[in-house]
Amino acid sequence: MVWDRGYWVPEVPDVDRALREGQLKFSLYGAKLRGSWALVRTVIGGSPRTKWLLIKHRDGYASTKDIVAEKPRSAVSKKLLAEIAKTNGGDILKASKGDPQKQTRS
Repeated sequence: MVWDRGYWVPEVPDVDRALREGQLKFSLYGAKLRGSWALVRTVIGGSPRTKWLLIKHRDGYASTKDIVAEKPRSAVSKKLLAEIAKTNGGDILKASKGDPQKQTRS
């Protein structure tokens, strides 16, 4: 699913260095997500896999709304995950677990 469309602008001069150091600050200018964000590498529970947190900065675009629940449809097809799975022969039940329950229909 293409969940959002837009572009991003790094807030640091060297993106590769920021990622190596585990913290990249950037701004999003999408149809759904906007404003300043940080991608932060974490060490949780000693897992060998790298885990990243996406954190929204408090700015003019910050909100308490759950944008994933409010706008769950693809920015391209306007379909929910279950609908995409159905169209493409995927696992509809598994895909529907990512959709808000009140909007899921297959």
